[in-house]
Amino acid sequence: NAVKFTDQGEISIHTEVECQYEDQIKLKFSVADSGIGMNESTIKKLFQPFTQADGSTTRRFGGTGLGLSITRQLVELMEGHISVDSTPGKGSCFSFTLPFSLLEKTVSLVNEASFLVGKRVMVVDDVRSSLEVLNQVLKGLNIQVDIFDSGVKALHEVERIRTLNLPQYDLIIMDWKMPGMDGVECIQKIKRLLGHETPSLLMLTGHDQKSSLAEDVQDSLCDFLLKPITPAALVTSIKRALLGKSLKKEEVL
Repeated sequence: NAVKFTDQGEISIHTEVECQYEDQIKLKFSVADSGIGMNESTIKKLFQPFTQADGSTTRRFGGTGLGLSITRQLVELMEGHISVDSTPGKGSCFSFTLPFSLLEKTVSLVNEASFLVGKRVMVVDDVRSSLEVLNQVLKGLNIQVDIFDSGVKALHEVERIRTLNLPQYDLIIMDWKMPGMDGVECIQKIKRLLGHETPSLLMLTGHDQKSSLAEDVQDSLCDFLLKPITPAALVTSIKRALLGKSLKKEEVL
């Protein structure tokens, strides 16, 4: 629904801990969009069978009006609760909670990534929500993070550090498709500026088109990460980049 009703802007998916007990945890899942939104009277009847926002919605977007009713029944069968907040013209946020049993033993990502403590990482992405997620994950691993929302700003920072003879970053995580100066152009300029002192480089993208990158750009990258990125996949790629080795299958988190 979020994709169907959002012509422009973004859709974000969040998961957070609502409460936790000794052997159980309740998670809250949210899907937020910047789509057409709904008024209060529509929200009140939204989870009823065969209900949509109005007749024009059915004509324009199609559908039977059963999806949310079925979703509510599934959530409640799993002892959860579903709700929605929405503003006409600004978007909607659907949320549901579910309880889960906790495993007796869990692998701590922080322990697995202990070698990263104190490393300095630059993250460059024009999408604010993507920056926030990467910033949160990396800081949770005790990594020093600086975020930039454009290739131009990132390049200026690299130039400033070089001019002041300060230590460069250990790693640069660069989004590929950005307006103005994209990730490829920014990486090429950083390489020309720093030469053999260029930090390890990871490329982010929502487009699985690695083969379309020039060969010299591919050779300069330590890894190529397809969005959405999980914390485990991110740590694995950083580990490969900073330790300079090809990970065996059993080393991949």
